[in-house]
Amino acid sequence: MKKLSNNISLVITIMLVLGCFSVSGQNKADAQNPKYEELKKYIKWSTNYGREKRFDSATKYDKKALKLVSEVKNIDVIAYTHLNHARISFWKTDIQEAKKYLEIIRNKGGVNDSIKFRSNMLFSQISSYEQNHTAALRTAINAESILEINGLHTEKDSINRVNVKVMMGEIHKTLGNYSKANEMYDDALKYVDDEGYASYVLFYMSEVYNEEQKMEMAIEYTLEALELAKQAKAKVYLPTYYLALSEYYLKLKMADSANYYARTGLVDNQDCHLDGLRTNVGKAEILRGNFNEALHFFNDALQVEQVEIPQSEIHKNLRETYIKLGQYEKAIAHNEIYLHLKDSTDALRMKQEVLEITEKYESDKKELEIEMLSTKNDLNKVVIGKQRNQILFTGILLVLAIGCIGLIGWFLQKQKKQKQLLYNKNVLLARRLQESSTDFSEELNGDSDKNESLDIDDSKKKEIVIEIKRLIESEFYLDQSMSLAKMAKLMNTNTTYLSKVVNSTYKKNFTNFLNDYRISYTLKKLEVNPAFKNLTIEHIAEKAGFASSSAFYSSFKKYTGLTPSYYIKQKSLQLH
Repeated sequence: MKKLSNNISLVITIMLVLGCFSVSGQNKADAQNPKYEELKKYIKWSTNYGREKRFDSATKYDKKALKLVSEVKNIDVIAYTHLNHARISFWKTDIQEAKKYLEIIRNKGGVNDSIKFRSNMLFSQISSYEQNHTAALRTAINAESILEINGLHTEKDSINRVNVKVMMGEIHKTLGNYSKANEMYDDALKYVDDEGYASYVLFYMSEVYNEEQKMEMAIEYTLEALELAKQAKAKVYLPTYYLALSEYYLKLKMADSANYYARTGLVDNQDCHLDGLRTNVGKAEILRGNFNEALHFFNDALQVEQVEIPQSEIHKNLRETYIKLGQYEKAIAHNEIYLHLKDSTDALRMKQEVLEITEKYESDKKELEIEMLSTKNDLNKVVIGKQRNQILFTGILLVLAIGCIGLIGWFLQKQKKQKQLLYNKNVLLARRLQESSTDFSEELNGDSDKNESLDIDDSKKKEIVIEIKRLIESEFYLDQSMSLAKMAKLMNTNTTYLSKVVNSTYKKNFTNFLNDYRISYTLKKLEVNPAFKNLTIEHIAEKAGFASSSAFYSSFKKYTGLTPSYYIKQKSLQLH
């Protein structure tokens, strides 16, 4: 159930860091410095964008903060800015960069206890992410010792104590030490002074019972957490709790309860766990025998842009549902998508494993070099047998290094070939789009509406289709403010008719329909206008009609299978 607590963990991480931007007594003049106030804004903005996973913007303001802090003399302000950079790097999974700046803070003298505490907490999170649980526990204990010995003497002191106990509980839970984990959570509850914090501690305890397959206890604690969150008006926690309850009831095959909590979690919810909640409604409807209703929710889950569960799993659910309905052709189609996505996921997992092996080798190599330097003066006293063992050990490391390098080279070469094939395929498509008036969406979906049944007469439908093609020829989709309502107004029709015709003719919702034409436009421009590739990603996104570079990035990757920067780079190399 690790995925269920991601949002809560992110909230707690932000709580750990926000509010420690304080100025020590040694240089309070910085507080009146306009650059100091500007620095606080950059850090706040980078944190907010990072929390929303808008990493282009987060990185932009993080870099501004790093540049500006060089003009500030206060040690604590410098350390806090470095801590913010480490946190942003961790969110972007740039682990080495995050650890580098945490080491800078650790080696810097005169840093206040608040920043020492928070840097230890962040290091513990990073170690947990790397599955280095010994280091994670050690740094969490270091953070706790700062509280016990020195104390932070702030109103957030009790919150800090809760967070460090929860962190240690999570580590013990990961290691399978469930009794020790609950002991840490019980300790955390001693310092809780509001319903919101008590709520999330109880939820973590429910996850322990879920790991132990004690589902009744897991449900009991989650319901209690849910009630406290409602009392505290902590709405940010509610979708996570509803998702957990639906998961627990699905494990117990209690379809009605699972269906109730999953559907409740979707009420007034615009962006949190949407794919998981919709998938769980689908699973519950299958248990209830409502297969068509299940299909509706599985397909809705595929439309979520910020996915949290693998889309391969959703296609697997669709495959099983179509089998139950006896629609084997559609089942086979979803099975092919499932297998393709699963293969891609396995390739990424293999790449991660190779990186972990390489990092472990580099770590062992560094430790060996340190050991060799520390014993340099005693080499003359080493016996021949020990020398042979050391040579053998070095030889083994060398063989491992060569093997790792070979494996990495093979994998990178394979990835390069796959990307090149995908790039060539998209170039051919772009050229066909340039040479032909046929639109790519019509080419893919031209006959897809033959068997669709609409509540619109044929003449009206043909009229709407003609109007759609007219607007496409006028490149209406380049308007950043374009919406379903605005398009319907341009066509003198209503949104219901327009939405139904788009869905049946192009087999996609309006957002995907609009974004696909924008990507089609981008590919054409990159093919016929060499100067277009010299624009920034943000400028290209704006010209193509996207309101943000992140939306453009997601749509481009979804359609082409490549990132915009990689595609443009390959196009530049081809021209040269």
